[in-house]
Amino acid sequence: QILAWIDKAQQMGGPLSAEFQYFDGNSDPNLSRLLHLSSTVVETTQGERFLLMISDRTAERDANKFKSKWVSTVSHEFRTPLNALKNMIEALSYADLEENHQKFLTLGRNATNLL
Repeated sequence: QILAWIDKAQQMGGPLSAEFQYFDGNSDPNLSRLLHLSSTVVETTQGERFLLMISDRTAERDANKFKSKWVSTVSHEFRTPLNALKNMIEALSYADLEENHQKFLTLGRNATNLL
């Protein structure tokens, strides 16, 4: 597949780019490499030359997966106890409270509504 893309890029002569998932004899997508290929034609003193650049974006892909999972986990870990607080504040709002306690309850309600 990569070789076919290189042939196409050489025939077209213009700048192209594509990403390929490379399985090094293993079909497990978690063990695959992500390769970015880009090509162009450059002018040299000897004439036009086909230039192919290959970069391995595997680490970038893996870092993005880790970041997404981390953000999801942290978000869940914060949201769970905060929802409990919000529900407790809501339950307390039905109680007959003194004015200074009601102010604290209003502050808590406003803060949890921002979440």
